[in-house]
Amino acid sequence: MTAPVLTAATGATCPHGGLVVFQAGQERVTSGGVPLLTTASGAVVVGCPNVVNGVPAPCLTVSWQGAARRVSVLGSPLLLATSTGTCLSGASEPQGAMIVTDVQVRVRAV
Repeated sequence: MTAPVLTAATGATCPHGGLVVFQAGQERVTSGGVPLLTTASGAVVVGCPNVVNGVPAPCLTVSWQGAARRVSVLGSPLLLATSTGTCLSGASEPQGAMIVTDVQVRVRAV
């Protein structure tokens, strides 16, 4: 089944409300002029207020699972709305799943 492809303009937050900012890493393939995201794309979390046992432990990056099986850009599989982004702390500890709040619907992939 197909799913929408994520772009650099995809809206997303960490589970604590921090803003996820995407860096596409490629400008060649776009949707509406916005680069599509692949497993090689970067994502940083800004403004995560997470605190564990009184110590700040903000989400800082995102790790991906479940990319497109049949479509890639420059050898890297596309990220889909069904892909799971796990937010990670500075110590690379999982902090919870990224929440996608806005996604384009023009381009879909398997």
